[in-house]
Amino acid sequence: MTREEQVLKFWLEDVGSEGWYAGGDEIDARCRAGFEDVWNDAMEGGCGHWLTSARGALAYLILTDQLPRNMFRGTADS
Repeated sequence: MTREEQVLKFWLEDVGSEGWYAGGDEIDARCRAGFEDVWNDAMEGGCGHWLTSARGALAYLILTDQLPRNMFRGTADS
């Protein structure tokens, strides 16, 4: 499974709409453990190829907009 698909599965299926609004330490920790490395890669320009497909672009938006809200809750990076 590609990293893009991992982001989509995690956010859309594993966390889902219930978790999007619930937040909390458990979800925040899962976001950091699973995706902080690829978020860092994206911040350094390493995930631009994700933007060549609709699913990849959606995964990129989730990675760079939604996941940081959990990974870095209460900090400027969120």
